[in-house]
Amino acid sequence: MRHALTQAAKSLYITTPNPRVGCVIVRDGVLLAVGHTQPAGFAHAEVIALRDAADRGIDVRGATVYSIDPATGDTKEIGSVDGIPDIQLCEAAFSP
Repeated sequence: MRHALTQAAKSLYITTPNPRVGCVIVRDGVLLAVGHTQPAGFAHAEVIALRDAADRGIDVRGATVYSIDPATGDTKEIGSVDGIPDIQLCEAAFSP
């Protein structure tokens, strides 16, 4: 979760009115992908982390997602946790 907090810090001053959020995807203790919330109206941290993994050709099935504040599809921005079940992650750990 510490790595997710580090990612969240990268969003400082750019996400208003949304909170600063960080996300990491980990499997077997190996950090696979990272992301942080983009400016309002753009992707949330979880989507950025999933894109990071995809861009680098990393299969995240069976991984754990650690996120500080998961958003749902009821936001105006690109939903974040909406895509997680589709990639068959084994666990998602969120900290509000």
